[in-house]
Amino acid sequence: SVSPTSVFFRTMFWRRSRQLIGILQRFVRSSEAAQVLVCAIGGAGIGAAVAILRRAIDVLHQFFFRLPNGVGLSTGLGVAPDRVLFIPVLGGLLLGLGALTVRHFKGREVVDPIEANALHGGRMSLPASLRLVVATIVSNASGAAVGMEAGYSQLGAGLLAVAGEKLGLRRADQRVFVSAGAAAAIAAAFNAPLAGAFYGFELILGTYMIRALAPVAAAALAAVLTEQGLIGPQPLFLVGQVFHFKLSVYLLFALLGLCSAGFGILTMQAVTWAERGLRRAPLPQWLRPAIGGICLTQMAVLLPQILGSGHGAIQYLFDHEWPWATLLLVLVAKLLASAVSIGSGYRGGMFSSSL
Repeated sequence: SVSPTSVFFRTMFWRRSRQLIGILQRFVRSSEAAQVLVCAIGGAGIGAAVAILRRAIDVLHQFFFRLPNGVGLSTGLGVAPDRVLFIPVLGGLLLGLGALTVRHFKGREVVDPIEANALHGGRMSLPASLRLVVATIVSNASGAAVGMEAGYSQLGAGLLAVAGEKLGLRRADQRVFVSAGAAAAIAAAFNAPLAGAFYGFELILGTYMIRALAPVAAAALAAVLTEQGLIGPQPLFLVGQVFHFKLSVYLLFALLGLCSAGFGILTMQAVTWAERGLRRAPLPQWLRPAIGGICLTQMAVLLPQILGSGHGAIQYLFDHEWPWATLLLVLVAKLLASAVSIGSGYRGGMFSSSL
């Protein structure tokens, strides 16, 4: 039996706890400085999570593809040919079975940060977001031509969305918290706080607001500083040579920008084509990722540089000169591999592939 004294103190404890939580909620809701502090603390946690996931993906690549230490998957160096033949297919099969299981148990649908801000007032489900993160890890670890940034963004936005809900924020502030979480994740992923902040404003929040500037910037900067403190202040790519250009060369840069935009549009359209083609195939939907894995292995046997996010291949290009024909072949193959990966049901982002 429970003594009356124990019941009294337990009741008082929970009552005081609810009172303190209520005071904290009112303080954060009414104080912009407090919201900035919460976003900074959340950004630091997101930066730590991104650093851990990055190291985890490197370890998984080394284990699954028997890579030498310090070598990225997309460099194509030391990749075991026999592993290329079945690891992407197994990863796709695992994703398909996972999606089938979620549908069977009627799991909650994943809401991405853009949809959450546009349609749900910044409300997101953390368990559903974690499910997407796991699917992104499986996709990337199995060698699909996708990046981890979709998982990072979903995790970051989900964490700060839940924090905002617990604090009882207003709808406008809740949307800012979701944008700050996504911005922190992208900033840590690419070691670029400004890029992360612009991503949060333009893509997640959909507008520029003076009130949102400090929370988003604080989250992005805290995430980058935390990640640098954990894995070292290294840039995303190391360029050993400094170039000096004439003013006329900037016209070529403008032309390059137009070509890159056209190539990006072609890539997005190719994803749609791949998805439509696989949907028309007389196969169960849960088998689509495995079929995509088979297509991916056929290309990767000849060009292993198409595997993974592509960061290693870009760094290898900076360090070595590739013939034009080889470079063009890898570029087209990467487009096809990314389109097949996303279109068949692998989960991940296209930011890294677009680079």
